[in-house]
Amino acid sequence: MYIPIKKENYKSWGAISGIKQEYKNRNKKIKDDYKQGISIEDLAQKYYLSIDTIRKILYKK
Repeated sequence: MYIPIKKENYKSWGAISGIKQEYKNRNKKIKDDYKQGISIEDLAQKYYLSIDTIRKILYKK
């Protein structure tokens, strides 16, 4: 049986587990590393992400 949550009790994605904040911190580190001169390819290897994902993180405003 499904019981819907009241709107005032709804939490956004990642709010409970904290993963949203972890991704935000990781993405900031990626941007900082890129500013220090680390290549996109090296960032992909360092963070175990694809080159396309690194580009999306870097070019997102």
